[in-house]
Amino acid sequence: MSESTKQKIVFELSFHAAKRQRQRGVSNTDLELVMRYGESVDEGFVLSDRALALARRDIKRILQRLDHLAGVAVIEQDGTLVTTYRADNRRVRRLRAAETGRAARQLH
Repeated sequence: MSESTKQKIVFELSFHAAKRQRQRGVSNTDLELVMRYGESVDEGFVLSDRALALARRDIKRILQRLDHLAGVAVIEQDGTLVTTYRADNRRVRRLRAAETGRAARQLH
């Protein structure tokens, strides 16, 4: 099992599966989590105790890594990463302000 990413898992639900999902209170996000962290079995995926333990371990590592990366900025232009640095609070505010200005320009 590898570390999670923001990439969304795409799936199609049959009428039967959608009905059972509603009856059992299972959200699309829940399905994605089981598919991402569960064990692959012949018929699909199952979030077994073993798979859950591995997921907890992976998520713990991800959280520790994110703590270490707090404040890191990755700057990109036209899909190319051009630099990275540790941003202090002033730089974070400047980056946010630039994004707000860019979004406003795109609306006009």
